[in-house]
Amino acid sequence: MRKIRYGLGGILLFLAVMICNGIKPFAIYASAALLHEMGHILAAKIQKIKLKEMKFGIFGAKIETDERLISNKG
Repeated sequence: MRKIRYGLGGILLFLAVMICNGIKPFAIYASAALLHEMGHILAAKIQKIKLKEMKFGIFGAKIETDERLISNKG
C-alpha cells in the first residue's frame, strides 16, 4: 500500500468519541476499526490485489486499488 490518509471528519469523529466517552472506549473502538480494516488488507493480499491507498473519513474507511474489482452482488 502506498499511503494512508486521514480526513478531517474522521479525525473529529475519533476526537469526539474520545472526549465524550474517555480513553478506554476510544481505544476499544479504534482497535476494532483497525482490526476490521486489516482483515480487508489481508484478504486483498491473499488475492494478490495491489492496494493504492486507504482513507479514513467520517463515514468509515475506504481502500482504493490499482485495478477494477468485480462486486460479489448477484
